[in-house]
Amino acid sequence: MSTAALNVPAWRVHRRRRIADTVMAVLLVVATAIAVGLLLLILGYLVANGLPALNVAFFTERPKPFGVEGGGVGPAIVGTLIVSALAGVIAIPIGIAAAIFVTELRPGRWGAVVRFAAELIAGLPSIAVGVFVWSFLVRGLLGRYSALAGAVALAVIMIPIVARTTEEVLRLVPSSLREAALALGAPRWRVILRLGLPSEICFSAPSCCGRSPRCRSRSISTRARRMTTGTRRPGAGRSSSSR
Repeated sequence: MSTAALNVPAWRVHRRRRIADTVMAVLLVVATAIAVGLLLLILGYLVANGLPALNVAFFTERPKPFGVEGGGVGPAIVGTLIVSALAGVIAIPIGIAAAIFVTELRPGRWGAVVRFAAELIAGLPSIAVGVFVWSFLVRGLLGRYSALAGAVALAVIMIPIVARTTEEVLRLVPSSLREAALALGAPRWRVILRLGLPSEICFSAPSCCGRSPRCRSRSISTRARRMTTGTRRPGAGRSSSSR
């Protein structure tokens, strides 16, 4: 350290620090106020212009052609519920079975392979999954757009989340419970069904309440897969191509 730096009075150093602290605090408050103000402005604009249009007809009627006033999102709500229910029926059993396989049956080499596959599927882009399901189901087996194809595409992202969540919860089950059940002569499949899964439900109630809605909302919000595999309005392709 130089001699000039040592000769600087302490009060001057403290003054500089107070000034810098005050300037940064003011800048932080101004930036926060600007961000919150813009957010409130956008929310206020949406509420002021969109609230009058919210009525029973908006949630029950069908959408009308472009340029015609009125209409609703009733079919979209029903279709979302159907697709999400089908996706849950497909994904939840597969995810739980994969977690049981990794945790209870083959925790070694095969378990690592299943975990790697789950992480790989979870990292796939939604458009890639949509194109794969479209080429396999829409163009191949089914030959048309359907809710089943959209549900299969949505289930792809739900399977890794369900599997990882169930695996984490199964690891919380004490090993003494499994060992006691096996020592009493119970087969492994009965230990898993009567001990592992009920204990999982007991341990994972808070986790399931928190992660299941997030899992469903994350899968439903991926529009790329729904656009390429789910149902669409007749003539949508012609209108887009004519433009």
